[in-house]
Amino acid sequence: MQNIDLQYPTWYILFCLIAGLAAAVLLYRKDTTFADQAPALRYVMAALRGIVVSILTFLLLSPLMKLMQTRSEPPIIVIAQDQSTSILEGMSDEDSIAYMSSLLDLTARLEEKYTVHRIGFGEDVINTQDWIIDDQASDLGQLMTYYEEQYRGQNVGALIVASDGAINRGKNPLYQSGIHKAPLSVIAMGDTLSKTDLQVRNVFYNSLAYLGDKFTIQVDISAEQLAGTSSSLEIRHLQDGKNVLLERVPVDINSQPWFSTQEFTIEANQSGVQRYRVQLAQVRNEVTYTNNVKDFFVEVIDGRLNVLLLANSPHPDLAVWKAALLEQRNYEVSVEMASGFDLGTLKSYDLVVLHQLPSSKHLIQPVLDEIEKLELPKIMITGYQTDLYAFNYAQSLLKIDNGDNRVPNEVTMIYNPEFTSFHTSEDLQTKLQTFSPLYAPYGEYTSSPSAQVLAYQRIGRVETQFPLILIGEENDVRTVVIAGEGVWKWQLYDQLQHGSKEITYELLNQLCQYASTKSDKRKFRVTTPKKLFTELEEIVFQAELYNDNYELTNAPEVLMIIRNEERQEFDYTFNTSSQSYHLDIGRFAEGSYTYTATTELNGVRHSHDGKFVVQPVQLESLTSTADHGLLRQLAERQGGKFVYPDQMASLADDIMANEQIKPVMYSSTRTRPLVHLKWLCLVLLAGICMEWFLRRFYGGY
Repeated sequence: MQNIDLQYPTWYILFCLIAGLAAAVLLYRKDTTFADQAPALRYVMAALRGIVVSILTFLLLSPLMKLMQTRSEPPIIVIAQDQSTSILEGMSDEDSIAYMSSLLDLTARLEEKYTVHRIGFGEDVINTQDWIIDDQASDLGQLMTYYEEQYRGQNVGALIVASDGAINRGKNPLYQSGIHKAPLSVIAMGDTLSKTDLQVRNVFYNSLAYLGDKFTIQVDISAEQLAGTSSSLEIRHLQDGKNVLLERVPVDINSQPWFSTQEFTIEANQSGVQRYRVQLAQVRNEVTYTNNVKDFFVEVIDGRLNVLLLANSPHPDLAVWKAALLEQRNYEVSVEMASGFDLGTLKSYDLVVLHQLPSSKHLIQPVLDEIEKLELPKIMITGYQTDLYAFNYAQSLLKIDNGDNRVPNEVTMIYNPEFTSFHTSEDLQTKLQTFSPLYAPYGEYTSSPSAQVLAYQRIGRVETQFPLILIGEENDVRTVVIAGEGVWKWQLYDQLQHGSKEITYELLNQLCQYASTKSDKRKFRVTTPKKLFTELEEIVFQAELYNDNYELTNAPEVLMIIRNEERQEFDYTFNTSSQSYHLDIGRFAEGSYTYTATTELNGVRHSHDGKFVVQPVQLESLTSTADHGLLRQLAERQGGKFVYPDQMASLADDIMANEQIKPVMYSSTRTRPLVHLKWLCLVLLAGICMEWFLRRFYGGY
């Protein structure tokens, strides 16, 4: 629909008509040039002149043409298919083919009237045209989150979820608030009848242990339809192709259903990633034996690091440091005051944290001398009680000249994006800058050229180049300096805003890990975030190559060969990233792997060897029974239907007959100045040309 809108009052059109009439009358009323022609000729030419002048003056009023357009958008029907392997449990090949054919028929019928989006969910939620049932986990809660976020504000007519309800990862969908009014219908798959099955349900263990320690394993086992039978539970150690039995206990099943918990105590007698297996002896007529076995991995570390927190006086920061280090379990932490510290015990520590030391009350020069003699790494934290003259003398990374001004500054952290000595998470880099301020000494700060600054100080709203946290090496011994006290406030803020202490603890642990790690002088290094992965995790490697001046370079090509336990080899080439190398090898199957990375720089060959372990994910084998109760509650709460696979045709009929599922009409108005219409310009030009032609032809010119 079109209409014309004027920028001036409508009655101004009268002036346009008067102007056109006046132009015609003044030109042709007393003109005798065409006296010998038919009178109609003058009327035609006068009309042409009047029309053209009227239209031109009308265009001076800046008229706008409004065009209203209306379009119809059909409703969206979302079909989400569970792609976890438990869906096909108990289905023959013919049944699974028939089910997928019925699902495609349902999709085709709905596409006749609606826009249909196909989604697959399991380990992840994906848009797909072909549902492939091969995922090792089922996360229905993630599907609901995806649905709420992706279809917010859209015209969704219905959501159809095809699943067995046997979720084994993520949130319970019943506890997620829905924002869509569209009905949620369920196609209930799987069998709800209890099957004859004995299984290892859970294994609880610490993923980290220390050489020589003993640790406890707790195993939950259950049985269905097996009352009166017996089995045995074993725990085995799998290493270097050997399968060593550690302990076996009998299992008597005396009820229906049956559940029991068994505990084992294991000694960590080998360092590295150790593989253990919990296994139930098979019982006759079990529906599956897959869930009778569960492997788990424990990383055994050869020795803890002994950390000394030496302080000028009691301070809440000390509790935060101690809690952060003990959470990692690879540290033993002692808190001592300078006033009663026994210098002879210093040699038993691997790292020293000096809190507000040296101070005017405790210069601790003998302690500093002994630290230097023993080549112990140290972390120095300044505060109100720190003697800055002695502090400047005790380390060479940072000099603070305060001019005898004892009033500290309240400073917040500005992360240095050029810091590369170790990796920090994006959460730490962004969120820590909003944390409560520390108290840093007032003065002029001068850092050593060899120091790496992790964070600068923001004083009020002024961003400065004064270091807040910096690291470096002195005679091949690592030192960390934190020019401020008050990290206890970071922990409180972290807990209040984010519900955890992870960001604060991450920073403190990273600093301790850097300081306590021996300086690596190798020119070629390959690292990975951890040594133990699951089948569902992406495995990523980072590599660094240094030239003779220990400057990063990534000019040469870096190759990697990965070998599995059968000595099968997989070849990869690293990608360059900034000044280093990056390699994402994706997911790997269960097993132990070794790798060798090689490169060549200036005719010298460099190599780096390592290993990693991939543990299996057995989520789908934990249950063989569908949970239709969960699916029924979900459908009832969302106003949808609960149907079985053979009732899919009726589900399509109900959706197509639902009058609430209707298209949405969208209207839009487009405004355009009338003077921009080309056809109108052509009309005016045609009128002027016609008048000129008549006047010329009949002798007017």
